[in-house]
Amino acid sequence: MVHSFDRLKLLNGKDRSDKHPLIHPRDAASLLVIDRRHSPFKILMGLRHQKSSFMPDVYVFPGGALDLADLNLAENYLPDFAQQPLQTAILSGRDSYLLNTYQESELFTPASSQGLSRLTGIPDNFSPSSKQELANSGLYSTQRELGAGLVLCALRELYEETGLHLAPDVMENLPNTSSLSHPFSSHCLPSDQFIPLFENIIFLSRAITPPGIKHRFDTRFFLHDYEGPVGWTGNGDNELVKTAWVSFEEALSLKIHPMTRVILEDVNEHLSCLPAFKQPDKVSFYQYSEKRFQIESIEMETPS
Repeated sequence: MVHSFDRLKLLNGKDRSDKHPLIHPRDAASLLVIDRRHSPFKILMGLRHQKSSFMPDVYVFPGGALDLADLNLAENYLPDFAQQPLQTAILSGRDSYLLNTYQESELFTPASSQGLSRLTGIPDNFSPSSKQELANSGLYSTQRELGAGLVLCALRELYEETGLHLAPDVMENLPNTSSLSHPFSSHCLPSDQFIPLFENIIFLSRAITPPGIKHRFDTRFFLHDYEGPVGWTGNGDNELVKTAWVSFEEALSLKIHPMTRVILEDVNEHLSCLPAFKQPDKVSFYQYSEKRFQIESIEMETPS
């Protein structure tokens, strides 16, 4: 039985300041790897380094910001992935958020578009004054690649931070994490192996870091049903000091961020309500509006 948990009470229990200017959140992705072969299910988490600039010394799910390499590689897989239900789920509700945000253009400083310029070529001093100017900017030029790019981002960050590659048969051919090569590039993972991997990933939740914080992310949380070596642990880069498989109850006893606790509740609720591993019809979207966190329910569209 799933007990009611007040997500908004937890998220809004912290006083927030306007210490930093309104920075546009960067697209990001996180992959929650769960092992359901025994009860209770286990989830892979890692402890961030105490000197990390974002969420130091807490347990997190592997993840990070979308990289240009993710978008470039997404073009190779786009023809197959564009028809996947996951692609539609990821893009649901995105346009309205971007347009509504840029309506508040008077709040934006030149620094606020730096995260966009690296991925889209928009100048750092770009400050749109209207929806039309936003459309003319070409911001949506990568829209079709975004779905596959976010999943590739989540897979890449999982591998870089934990050493876990979800296609173990190609691990011997993987580039070093310090290499510029993408660990899911086509020479490592052929397209016919890549699409089945997508089919074992669902879109679970979405959350945007509130304003007033130096590092802001628009994060999509994905869920993967792991069937690899039991109790596998490994090492990646230095972002995570250690990794561990923990149950839901064990995770709650760790030092975690409030949003991490909320996403854990989403996982537990989803697995309790939908025993079969399938894309939920609705995805919770956590965003900060009118000085409070709000929860929007994004209804997943059906691919045409």
